[in-house]
Amino acid sequence: MIFKNNKIILPLFWILVFPVQNVNALVGITINNMYVPDSCGAACFSYFSSFQLDCSTTDLMGMVDSSSDCLGSNKDYMNSVAWCWDLQCSDKSRSHATNYDFVKAWNKNMPNTTYTYQDALSWGKPTEILSSSASNLNMTHSALVNDTDFYILYRTNKDFIRSESVHARMALSLVMMSWALVLFEKNAVSQFN
Repeated sequence: MIFKNNKIILPLFWILVFPVQNVNALVGITINNMYVPDSCGAACFSYFSSFQLDCSTTDLMGMVDSSSDCLGSNKDYMNSVAWCWDLQCSDKSRSHATNYDFVKAWNKNMPNTTYTYQDALSWGKPTEILSSSASNLNMTHSALVNDTDFYILYRTNKDFIRSESVHARMALSLVMMSWALVLFEKNAVSQFN
């Protein structure tokens, strides 16, 4: 019988092969690092990243690429992101992050900027609304987010985080069950003899 003659082979199979195949699924446990400071704050940063800034470059596919130096030197971008956070996320209905968390994310996304979040707010609240589905994606002045477009981006981020978290818990359960099978294999084998 395969179980009786290969008492060492079966546990090694379960230890080495099964858990290793599922380790990639555990990435979701730390997925909160993907959206800094949280799904709402990350939506503010990414909402305006699709707009062409005066310092942005465009690749061969037509995708806009704005370096962190470019973002940190563009007052219109910084003002727009700051007011997005202040109006969309700081009331705690959509965000669990604090202003301190947002300032840390601000410094991470724009490490070389000399302007702070408070500086960007002090430049005044924008009056025009920019839609991410507009035909002209040039950002020539500060703007507010389109509520519908922003909500879609925010919910996508939030749902992705939730989905990855559930996915990671399920993967962890599978890993733990495989270890349980290895540890209790002796009892299981004796039942088949």
